[in-house]
Amino acid sequence: VTMNKDDFLANLEKNEILKFGEFTLASGGKSDFYIDLRIIPYHPDFFSTIMKQLADKIEQDSVNFDIICGIPMAGMPFATLIAYYLKKPLIFIRKTPKDHGLNKLIEGGDVKGKKVLVIDDLVSTAFSKEFAINELRKEGAFVDTLCVILDRRENRLEAKSWEVQQKVKVFSLFTLSRDEILAFKK
Repeated sequence: VTMNKDDFLANLEKNEILKFGEFTLASGGKSDFYIDLRIIPYHPDFFSTIMKQLADKIEQDSVNFDIICGIPMAGMPFATLIAYYLKKPLIFIRKTPKDHGLNKLIEGGDVKGKKVLVIDDLVSTAFSKEFAINELRKEGAFVDTLCVILDRRENRLEAKSWEVQQKVKVFSLFTLSRDEILAFKK
């Protein structure tokens, strides 16, 4: 089963993942809707369908990478299932190092000299992704692709500029504008 944008939006609304109102985003910006993709794993059929479709798109577009990294917390279940489907090694990055044990920020394996595909749920501004990308690079990883289910960045010029500046391409299953999302509102 392959979902198009309308099917995707219908599932977001049906499963109360898409909400309308007044919200503050992680970037500090304001929005009149909120998409909480962290709810997707609560709906196994939707979760499985979307992850299989994303894994298939990654393969079809020949995205080149050695390891998958999930961004906490939202990206972790998605990265896990994509790694499983594509049979790739999986690592996670913490927001802060553990204060015990090995005090590591990156968990799961060595990234030095490896090409890492960073996975998160969605991108609104992309600025919150810089921490993970920069930390992976500090450990010697090559990061040139950020993979998300949904790219909802409004300013395409700013988005392209961020990608050029960070040397990262944003790869998404769906791209939805504010107008497309609001048009879906009943």
